[in-house]
Amino acid sequence: MPASQFQNRQNNIKPDPEKLAYIQDDIPEWRQHLSENTINGFTGFLRFMSQRWLTVLNTFNIGMVGLALAVPLAEQQGWRWLSVPVNGLCNLLCVQEPSHSFFIEGHQMGLCQRCLAIYALLGLTGLLFHIIRNRLQPLKLWQYGIFSLPMLIDAFTQLFGWRQSAWELRLLTGGLFAIGTVWYIYPQIEIGMRRMKARFNARLLETRA
Repeated sequence: MPASQFQNRQNNIKPDPEKLAYIQDDIPEWRQHLSENTINGFTGFLRFMSQRWLTVLNTFNIGMVGLALAVPLAEQQGWRWLSVPVNGLCNLLCVQEPSHSFFIEGHQMGLCQRCLAIYALLGLTGLLFHIIRNRLQPLKLWQYGIFSLPMLIDAFTQLFGWRQSAWELRLLTGGLFAIGTVWYIYPQIEIGMRRMKARFNARLLETRA
């Protein structure tokens, strides 16, 4: 490459505004590196989530069902070193009311019946969404309310002692809520993640140009 062309290319390079701000503000080099690593790490996380968000959610939801089953099975084997922390983890996301929970060999599951139905259907419907994610349109808010209303009615009427809820209703209403949640929220997440992915791809093309 001729020296004149090389010099012109150097002159056309735009300064990094972030690094320029560091120089102007006299920010120490270690803080520059820390800021750069933090931004790069967060950007990498967003890039990963834009590509794998559905896998992450499905793994979490199905994993919660697995943990709920693991609690009584571990208790049955006498593995309290496993059942106690796993049960504590489940307790962060569920009140674990004994009268509203299933038991295996006399040991309570880590999730109540309604939460068990919610996580199970979130996972299963999420797997189905993977197949139809390019075609499914999100529910309108009032339609999502129709899926959620049975659970709210069942939960509040039993909370105030007006009636006793049956396990069949808890499973049914929790499952309907989960299906409505996937149908309402997941398509919107998909749209947002596609836009984010497009921005990352556009920025990558700019850096390679």
